Amino acid sequence: MVDDIGSTGLKGRVPRAPRAATPWILGLYSLAGATFLMGARWAGWFVGTGSESQFLLVPFAAVLGGITLLAGLWALETSNGLAVGVLGTWGAFWLAYGLLNALFMSGRLAEPTWPFPEMGLWFVVVAAITWVSAIAALSESLALGLALGFLGAGSTVMAIADTVGRGGLLTATGWLFVIAAALAWYTAAGLTFDAVYHERVLPLGSYAQEPPQKRERAGERGPISVETPMNRRIG
Repeated sequence: MVDDIGSTGLKGRVPRAPRAATPWILGLYSLAGATFLMGARWAGWFVGTGSESQFLLVPFAAVLGGITLLAGLWALETSNGLAVGVLGTWGAFWLAYGLLNALFMSGRLAEPTWPFPEMGLWFVVVAAITWVSAIAALSESLALGLALGFLGAGSTVMAIADTVGRGGLLTATGWLFVIAAALAWYTAAGLTFDAVYHERVLPLGSYAQEPPQKRERAGERGPISVETPMNRRIG
């Protein structure tokens, strides 16, 4: 079914837990939230862009990152490789980013001045993973591929900003992250509608052309699963 993306890895198989939410829905919503919060701050959307803004936003981003990480671990059980890589990496990153900033804000660790090449190297790591994931996702879903593409672009720009100095690069990173968050939210919303209405409501850019189909295991009156190109092939 649409809300069981990659849960079995077998085409047309009835899922074990009918109508269960998927790791992608939880993971993309929480990833979108954390990415939007930090992107909006870096883009200068808040009047307070100093420590007071950091104190109010970073804890929420860290919690959302933890939820994203949990969704990535859930994806391990469903054998969804793409979700494991994307949600696991970004969930761990946002959680660690929040913990690091908590140490800065508590005074237990001195916050370095920029450039900050150590953080830049971490953005290089997540950028590399995200670009590979975006390319893989584009072969199946345009919406997910674009979300990861903008996320990879933002990470790349931030890696440069932390390595050579921020300036206008921080603002550019913020806008790229905000766009990525909006696309991740849109993809999660599309999957949510799929799960509720059992049909494609929002186009997600799946390249196979056959429409959603309802399949029922022969001889049983059990749960009906809804197949779409995206849920059969991603993961």
